[in-house]
Amino acid sequence: MRILILGSVVLAVFLCTSLAQAEGAVGWVSQAEGAASVATAGADPRPAEVKMDIAKEDVLATGPNGTMQVVFRDETILALGADSQLVILDALTLDGDGLFNLRFVQGAVRLLASATATKNADKFQMDLPLGSIGIRGTEFGVRVLPERSTVLLYEGGPVLFSTSGGAANQEACATLTKALDDAQTTLADAKEKNNGVIQSQMKRRISQINDLQTEAGCAPYAKGE
Repeated sequence: MRILILGSVVLAVFLCTSLAQAEGAVGWVSQAEGAASVATAGADPRPAEVKMDIAKEDVLATGPNGTMQVVFRDETILALGADSQLVILDALTLDGDGLFNLRFVQGAVRLLASATATKNADKFQMDLPLGSIGIRGTEFGVRVLPERSTVLLYEGGPVLFSTSGGAANQEACATLTKALDDAQTTLADAKEKNNGVIQSQMKRRISQINDLQTEAGCAPYAKGE
């Protein structure tokens, strides 16, 4: 059983690769509560229901009290919070064929990348109003507001956040700075507890974040030890 936590909502899903899907489906709804809908191009939105197939160009949306969770055919899990909207542009197969491309319009989303998606990180992209992100880890969250986008790192390593500059680039740098601060705090705690495994993980993460900060042209920052 896989569980994703989004805000105060806990969503659980039993992965079932044998679940029958219609031809052209790229995934299925595993959980839906409150106001949640799936809209196929050119059609009116349909209330989201468990086991409902989803396809390319479908628009997933939730209302003020709605949540939805989707399992893609490569076993990547995505959870939408309230007042959210996302467009599925493409999705990987279980064998890693194709691309994984989402357009996140607003709200909050949390994604747990499958082993297939993690191995094919160069094929993953989520478009945001202020830029786009790619994965270098396994689990992350995104919150999109009218004035800013925030990327939250949960597990694996930093995501790659590319922007077109200006205010968007400042947002990317702020996100990386927060990730660096968290990693350095965890590293310091691991040193106090003499935990060599965590120290090694955090040093690698800090190095990755430093590289991303250089690529984004961020202001001077403190490098990891």
